[in-house]
Amino acid sequence: MISVPLVTTLLLFPQLAFGHGGGLDAKGCHQNRETGEYHCHHKEKYGDVLGTASVIDGDTLEIRGTRIRLHGIDAPESAQLCHQNGTPWRCGQQAALQLSEFIGRTTISCEHRNTDRYGRIVATCFLGSQDLNRWMVSEGWALAYRQYSADYIIDEAAAKAAGQGVWTSQFEAPWLWRRR
Repeated sequence: MISVPLVTTLLLFPQLAFGHGGGLDAKGCHQNRETGEYHCHHKEKYGDVLGTASVIDGDTLEIRGTRIRLHGIDAPESAQLCHQNGTPWRCGQQAALQLSEFIGRTTISCEHRNTDRYGRIVATCFLGSQDLNRWMVSEGWALAYRQYSADYIIDEAAAKAAGQGVWTSQFEAPWLWRRR
């Protein structure tokens, strides 16, 4: 049972409840006045993860120690090579660099969809209203991962037709490359 004085104190001084100032939005999130970072309290209630992301590879991010696998896409692995006019290039590394450059240090929000066999959150992530998963496929830096989703097949076809990203070269689908 919470005491009336405690409730009154929290209503009058909500920053005491969370250790720093800033009102909460409908998801329990806010901008930290001291650091400027947008983050959430009680994120487990909503299943969402928000924060500044580090790019692990073209389809995996890390936000505050949480690994997030981008739903419905598969990007070339960091060590994977593609071949353009017979010349190898590090398309997997380039996919990760493109994602990192696109998101920069801005806040990313990821909507939890599932958990994979490695314990990573599988999510659709957003930079503002931009679906990052869709962006990676439409720019040609990832393929639609048909084994798990049909969400990005049209985007893949458009990137392939336009010759964007990895579609400028010959390559092995990431799931085949890993299997080999």
